[in-house]
Amino acid sequence: MINLLILDECHHATGEHPMRKVMHEYERLKSANKAAPLPRILGLTACVIHKKLKPFQVENCMRQLEVALDSTLKTSYDQDKVKEFTTRPQEIFLLYDEPQYSQYQQKIMTELNAIIENIEEKVDLEKNAKKDLTKIIKNIIHIMQELGDWCVGRAIKYEIEDFQDKMENEYVPCKRGLLKEIKESLQIIYLMCYDEEKVLDPEQDTSPKVQINFYIMQKKKKISCNFSTSISFQKIIVMIIMIILTMIIIVMLVMIMIMFIRILLMIRYNNNDNNNNSGVMVIVIIMIIHNNNINNTNNNENNNK
Repeated sequence: MINLLILDECHHATGEHPMRKVMHEYERLKSANKAAPLPRILGLTACVIHKKLKPFQVENCMRQLEVALDSTLKTSYDQDKVKEFTTRPQEIFLLYDEPQYSQYQQKIMTELNAIIENIEEKVDLEKNAKKDLTKIIKNIIHIMQELGDWCVGRAIKYEIEDFQDKMENEYVPCKRGLLKEIKESLQIIYLMCYDEEKVLDPEQDTSPKVQINFYIMQKKKKISCNFSTSISFQKIIVMIIMIILTMIIIVMLVMIMIMFIRILLMIRYNNNDNNNNSGVMVIVIIMIIHNNNINNTNNNENNNK
């Protein structure tokens, strides 16, 4: 029997989510027999609401979650108390210059804009389909502007592979033909990028934003290396201390064993001495008794004479 049911990320318990289906079964059992022993529900989440809402919709959304989980929302209002159990990263603000578009980028951008124009000119294509395809090409342009020359070819290569998958799963002839055209155009652009990227440096031929990130990662790497070195040194010191302590303990145990053996030998030696003395005393007593018997015998013979 389950007495407590814990649901992590419980804000998902809405719609057709599996968590909501579990709660549907809970509700069915509860409605069938109100006296039936049902588990208590504990839902955990860092964010009760996970979608965009207008301010007046927030409270209603929270009530719906309470009903779905058959529970009551509880949280801490003491922010200082919450901070005691949380960690905050160190924030560093770094400024970087606006990217300057190279001739290489402008050339690629011209080719990509031509693909967008080709998509827009297709009259037999749905508006939403045009929007989705245009967004993909604009994303490539955005990546090129934000990340720099070195990243352009990699973004295009990824989209070529993605368009290949789209073609294999598309059965509308006009859209399938357009996907093929876009893929072929991207392949031509990728060949241009491939030739250019042979002479590009990933640390230099990137946007100022990426170069700032490189700087942060390199700095962090140095800190982590120093930290790991200090940890290794500490481990060595601890190991040496442990070895010394172990040797001291072994020496002490050996000394104790030697002392114990010496004590046993002394006890045994004393016992042997006592036994030897007892034997001598017995012999002396026997000799005295024997002499007395001889004397008595002689006296008796003299008296008889």
